[in-house]
Amino acid sequence: MNSSLLSRRFPNFAWAWPDGGRLQLLQAALNPDETVARQALSDWLSQNDLDDASFPEHRLFAAITSRFGRAIDALPEYPRLVGMHRLHWTQSRLAVSANLPPLQKFVEMGLKPVLLKGAARVALDPTQQKSRSAFDLDLVMPDADFETAAAMLLDDGWQSTRGESALGLKARLSSVRARNFKKGRFGDIDLHRCAYQHIQAHPQFDTALIRDAIPVNYYDLPVFVPCVEERLVMAMGHGAWDGHHHSDWLVDIVGILNSETVDWDKLYAIAQGRRLRGPVAIALSFLAQELDIPLPDDALRRFGAHSARARLRDIPSLILARDAQDLTALQTRARAIVHAAARMRFSGRNAQSDTRQLRRLTRKAQAADTGPMVLSHVAAQSHSGAAGTWTLTANLVFKMPAIRRRIELEINGADRNLGHVQVLHLSKAAGPYSVRFSMDLALEETDFPISLVSLDSKFIQSEPDTPARIKYERLPFAPHLLELRQGKNPG
Repeated sequence: MNSSLLSRRFPNFAWAWPDGGRLQLLQAALNPDETVARQALSDWLSQNDLDDASFPEHRLFAAITSRFGRAIDALPEYPRLVGMHRLHWTQSRLAVSANLPPLQKFVEMGLKPVLLKGAARVALDPTQQKSRSAFDLDLVMPDADFETAAAMLLDDGWQSTRGESALGLKARLSSVRARNFKKGRFGDIDLHRCAYQHIQAHPQFDTALIRDAIPVNYYDLPVFVPCVEERLVMAMGHGAWDGHHHSDWLVDIVGILNSETVDWDKLYAIAQGRRLRGPVAIALSFLAQELDIPLPDDALRRFGAHSARARLRDIPSLILARDAQDLTALQTRARAIVHAAARMRFSGRNAQSDTRQLRRLTRKAQAADTGPMVLSHVAAQSHSGAAGTWTLTANLVFKMPAIRRRIELEINGADRNLGHVQVLHLSKAAGPYSVRFSMDLALEETDFPISLVSLDSKFIQSEPDTPARIKYERLPFAPHLLELRQGKNPG
């Protein structure tokens, strides 16, 4: 069924489907009718400039070029498509080379790495290397293995893209659900304790995913991949979470459906348990109604994907799945609320075991003269350190740029993290701003001296004058007051 026959008005499934140029590229990559697919590619090329293609569109072009090969060599853009394809393949191979050594260490250490996303697809079918660009390595591990693997990466010089130090991350590893690590230009590993978003976690299915993982070889390393049903639900759930930014995951879904046998009862149970019936319904309705890909009628009916109109329970999923650029102001606010509610309700922070965290706002500083600026400073103390409760009091001044941004600070002892302070600068005015806070700390004699350290708020891999550095690079501070006093803060 063609989308021209389907209403794209809310709350129909088609309202949340990919549209415009993204739809044309998906048609070119996936439509079973090659005539329709090639026409969709020609339409995109006649209406768009390859120079303006986004990174997700580049990934779809990899699938399209692999699908048609020299059958589209009459297109004027064919040489550029091939060149772009080779560039992405080369970059993907460089990423694989950078990510394989730690994966090999995981295997040698007796850990159980379960590959996800593009790596899983390549492990199952090495011929997919050319059609599936993958610049990172996603994997999930059992709880104990996750902490061992994360510690190994930190000790080996890999950095968390959150900007936190190795001490800061190790202090809360027991409650971290996932971290992205980078090293050098191409090293990029996404390490997960759970393969899904917080809201989609499910103890029974999370345990089964790892327990029932299928053994495979990935570049001669013995690893594992999830069962076909988990891989499908994962792709549908992730692809619909962020406005189809990851539309190339539909290519993965169709590849799985074309090459593997699916237990639809098991898939439904997983989707229901993980609160993903809505995203699965959107994906199935798109594949069946827009791309004319044959799917079992009973599976479509079970998810409600046989109908044009979404069920009431699927409305939040529609809002999350629609391209953010096509949302009205009211829909954008609703989408932000859905996102925020999910993240707040299923926060991964464990207040019982993690080191303390404070959030503070900047305030306009009274004096223009900030004094000497530093990136790290040792807290003053009135007498030698002794085990017990101490209060750290700080009054800091920052020279803020003219943008809204975060400042990340860590309170560290000699060999362990003691606390984290996140400062929010909500003004777009540049100039000196102050931050004040107090934090009670349970200290051992071996913790002294106590330091306050400014950190990048995000891993930065760019030139010094880029906007990313202004927004995320660690900021020096003037420590107008940074002292430890024994005892709890009376306030």
